[in-house]
Amino acid sequence: GLLACAGLAGGCGGGGEETVDSGSQVLITRGVRENKDIYILSPTGEVLQQLTSDDHIDEAPRWSPDGTRIAFMRSTYQWNLFHTQAIHVMNTDGSNLQNLTPGIHDDPDIPYQPTWVNSDTLVYRLGWVIPSGLAKHTICTGEVTALTFPTAAGSYLDEFPMVSPSGTKLAYIHSRLGGDMYDSELYLSNADGLGARAVVQYVASDAPAWSPDGKKL
Repeated sequence: GLLACAGLAGGCGGGGEETVDSGSQVLITRGVRENKDIYILSPTGEVLQQLTSDDHIDEAPRWSPDGTRIAFMRSTYQWNLFHTQAIHVMNTDGSNLQNLTPGIHDDPDIPYQPTWVNSDTLVYRLGWVIPSGLAKHTICTGEVTALTFPTAAGSYLDEFPMVSPSGTKLAYIHSRLGGDMYDSELYLSNADGLGARAVVQYVASDAPAWSPDGKKL
């Protein structure tokens, strides 16, 4: 499963600053294909708490910058297919579970791969068909706006967004379908999607990660 490290914050920091004690706890997805749950582990691997327990597939958990909430991807698995995929958020003890993107079975605008811009804003890939791009979701208002606009003619898709620790930069994978494989590049842009440029060519179509100080990818 995808994992992210952070500690629980004693409260919200001012000015959107990072307030978590990085590395003191670990989020992890554990389970089988049809049923996965989210756990908090200690740095030594001890299970501290199981946060979800149901018949869904819960994965890709991410701490909010202030350490008070967790965003993750929830889906169901039926007839060898994924259905009703949605982005959820919850408190770090598993309470106050919210479905941010309720939808219908096999909706083409299924959201994937959430990451936090700040403690009220998420970025995720929107759509399972090609082309598909990245969208920004403001939690308090429910507003969803597009950040990238892949063109149908080029069969592009943008995925695996990761926002820098400062909340100002966005790294993601930009892929173009060519023949039987994807030509993928690591893209870097401002958090609003502007100024996008390729920084590495011919990369695997998988998630980038920032160093804690935001100086490396």
